Amino acid sequence: MSAGSTILVLTGTYTDAIENPPVTEDEAVEAVDEMNGYQARGRVGRWHTMQASLAHEKHHLRELNDAFKFYWDNLRIQDSIELQHVSCEKFPKMDDALNEMRKFVRSWTATYMTAVKKYVELLPDKENTVPTAPDKKF
Repeated sequence: MSAGSTILVLTGTYTDAIENPPVTEDEAVEAVDEMNGYQARGRVGRWHTMQASLAHEKHHLRELNDAFKFYWDNLRIQDSIELQHVSCEKFPKMDDALNEMRKFVRSWTATYMTAVKKYVELLPDKENTVPTAPDKKF
């Protein structure tokens, strides 16, 4: 039988935003202000750690995933693709039929990606802003 453990040692007053994320509005505002003010100050603050940067980027990943899910459903892409038919008489060869279907899928892919990209570009990334879901008006 054997056992082991991992100990995370943080020095100074830095906060690990992944292990201990901000839990109050005040802490969240403090964390965002610290991260946003980094370049102006030229030094790191309590929340400006590798973990805080990673937590921030994970936040953007969640926003992107939420947008993908929202627009997939809202644009009814799955339904549209499944309703598309290709005539076996017009395209008797399987490769030709698949190429015809790919044209339709590429068109929907472009529509989908454009909608997600436009939404993500509108998301706030400044101090004192809050994340919004794509179905919210802002």
